Amino acid sequence: MEHRFELDDGQLGKKIKTDCPACGAKKRFTRYIDLVEQDFIAPDIGICDRVNSCGYHKTPKDHSTNNPTTHHSPNIQQRIQNPTTKPVSFIDEEIVEASFQEFYKSTFFQCLIDLIGIEEANKIAIDYALGARGKRVIFWQIDRDVKIRTGKIMSYDSEMNRVGIPYFLHKEINQDFNLDQCLFGLHLTAYYENRDKPICIVESEKTAIIASAIMPDKVWLATGGVQNLKLASVIRKRVYLFPDKGEAQKWHDLATRFGLNFAINQHLEKVTEAKLGSDIADIMLSNFH
Repeated sequence: MEHRFELDDGQLGKKIKTDCPACGAKKRFTRYIDLVEQDFIAPDIGICDRVNSCGYHKTPKDHSTNNPTTHHSPNIQQRIQNPTTKPVSFIDEEIVEASFQEFYKSTFFQCLIDLIGIEEANKIAIDYALGARGKRVIFWQIDRDVKIRTGKIMSYDSEMNRVGIPYFLHKEINQDFNLDQCLFGLHLTAYYENRDKPICIVESEKTAIIASAIMPDKVWLATGGVQNLKLASVIRKRVYLFPDKGEAQKWHDLATRFGLNFAINQHLEKVTEAKLGSDIADIMLSNFH
């Protein structure tokens, strides 16, 4: 078992959000799960999704430090000492390849064509292995061994704005799917031609794709959510982080906690016209209009 504690993503059958213990926001708090005991930890251990206005995040490590006398039953303790490793699950290549056949149908890809032209759009779609389901785009998470961890299905309108809630395709596979996410675009770091390129990490997949078109001399990856910044720890080299406006300190603290070798780009913090929560894609896209 690579990680004993994970944020709730439906591992116990159904994803549950509760009220934030810090700001009181209703159903905005995601708790941590103990995968060994198959249960939630204390009710205040988790993260509020109001990252800008609240920012509350208390980890299992914080809980352990403050509760040194926490103990487990003999059976649980035995399982902790001798855990049964469950192999990571992957998406079948046939499913992924089928999505490639229709990647051009997604609204996201059509927007990409309008933005950078069909030739460059096709190249990026191939590099990042974009798929589609109808008019929705699929952002596949592919690791350095070219194994597909999961796929995030997202809808965009004709202005390249996200619509609705993302959906993870692995949930359709089976109840026993053992998800272990990776950074979007991680497979690109294994390519020989990218060996000397700087690695840059943003939050959204859309931003990574747009940035790769504007600055192809770098490898652009995405966490898919600030809480997934820990996934960058698999990269054994210095990374450059591009947080959304207002989140630089949060990214700095998380990157330090996860032991990353990093530098943070704070250009957005100096752009007075940039709104709180905007990212570098917003600046880049403004240059096209």
